[in-house]
Amino acid sequence: MDEVAVVTIEPIILLADLATHLGVSGQTVRRAWRAGRMPVPKRLGRRKCGWPISQINSWLLQEKGLEDADQTIPLERDAESLRQ
Repeated sequence: MDEVAVVTIEPIILLADLATHLGVSGQTVRRAWRAGRMPVPKRLGRRKCGWPISQINSWLLQEKGLEDADQTIPLERDAESLRQ
């Protein structure tokens, strides 16, 4: 019997969308990742980058110090950690 490969495609949040959800500018997000305060994005093209949703959710959980990954965290509440 032939084996079938299962491919999982993880949703990506783009820089502009993440900035909007966090209530900050794209430049603020760029500064945060360059300063090591958030995960480094994946390059999606010459001028486009984004993060796997799971990576951002993990980062937000870690930043909030929560232990329950099932808790919903509105992205807007985490903008303050990027502004530092």
